[in-house]
Amino acid sequence: MSVKVLEPHQLTMTLNAEPIDGQHKLNTSWTLWYDQPSNESIPYGSNTKEVYCFGTVENFWRMYNNIIKASDLVCMSSYYLFRKGIEPKWEDAQNKNGGRWIHYCSKTMKNEGIEEKWLNTILACIGEDFPSSELVKGCVFNCKKNQIRISLWVGEHDDSKAVKLIGSKFKSILDLDQEKIVFHIHQDSVDGRFFNVISL
Repeated sequence: MSVKVLEPHQLTMTLNAEPIDGQHKLNTSWTLWYDQPSNESIPYGSNTKEVYCFGTVENFWRMYNNIIKASDLVCMSSYYLFRKGIEPKWEDAQNKNGGRWIHYCSKTMKNEGIEEKWLNTILACIGEDFPSSELVKGCVFNCKKNQIRISLWVGEHDDSKAVKLIGSKFKSILDLDQEKIVFHIHQDSVDGRFFNVISL
């Protein structure tokens, strides 16, 4: 049976996120957001739309199996998956004191397991599989002109030990060997400073 692939804006009206008896509830609910490219000059974040909120394993798979795969997103579009109530912005109260681990890969790797890396990142987030998992606020898939970025957002950067343990787990999930991942503090990025970076 083939699955109809829906545009993210269509999905909002199609799926029902209400838990059904017998489903497997997640520790917290999560929200998928989608940022689509625009030719207009508009403020940052104006095109970021909430697509779907889910709180069970079953509703996650209903969503995942009915949206465009991240590896098929058009250039300059993004998926954001965050805990319910947290907006995918550095300025959000849950994010402003944190940072993000980033995996950069070239467009030539688009068909070399990138969808699996993204899915495994999502599953680790919603399954609370990271050390100090409460610090993990969400994950992002950015499709840029010349590269793809998968990032993991952490709510606090001051706990360097926890941040590094989370980063090590993230690198393992991505199945990276020689490639590095880097950690940027959100506020440094806002201020245009990129020297305070951790790499693993």
